Amino acid sequence: MCYRCLKPTTETIKGIIEATYVYGHENDTMKKEKELESLENVIYYVGSEIDLFERVIEALITAIPQRFLCDENCKGLCPFCGEDLNENPNHTCEPAETFEEESVFSKLSVLKENLKDESDKN
Repeated sequence: MCYRCLKPTTETIKGIIEATYVYGHENDTMKKEKELESLENVIYYVGSEIDLFERVIEALITAIPQRFLCDENCKGLCPFCGEDLNENPNHTCEPAETFEEESVFSKLSVLKENLKDESDKN
């Protein structure tokens, strides 16, 4: 979903798995030579299969952008009425007086007063 206009969007995500897989147990002292100590992400495995599930998840998580956009130049939504500014670029919205007068926290103030009144009744 686009961060600005809330339209469904798709994104191709490519992650990189950065690990060196070494056959054997981590406790094997023969494997812990100086060349392995210089590597940052050494993963030891035993058997004939390597489970890549966690590495794939890590690679995808680090590759996902913080915000998806439908287009680099997405104009988003009007903050007062919600009109899509991509579909109607000449949109002008006169904010209602209630928008101008209300503070961001005015709803919280009302809630606080209501909670205070409730506690006074008890």
